[in-house]
Amino acid sequence: MANASAWYSSSVEGATGNTAFSEYNNKSGFSGIPGGFRYNEVNPFSYVGYHAIWWSSTGASPEAALYRALDYNNSNLIRFDCFQDYGLSVRCIRD
Repeated sequence: MANASAWYSSSVEGATGNTAFSEYNNKSGFSGIPGGFRYNEVNPFSYVGYHAIWWSSTGASPEAALYRALDYNNSNLIRFDCFQDYGLSVRCIRD
């Protein structure tokens, strides 16, 4: 799911940042780019190159929403919730 470039390097097999296993990169055609995230409207984006995090349309509570993430040092797609004042990427997907 990850674009092969712009990721910090990792030694974890199958992780998005591990260029030794580049045959895994972008197999699905999604081309995730590590844009990082913003803690709130005051702070700048952090961790660019380390994390690619996208909002989900699913709410976790009135104050929080679910997100999906790729991490440079992890081979799994991550699902978690966070407050809605965070700045995350948006990806439009159509059927």
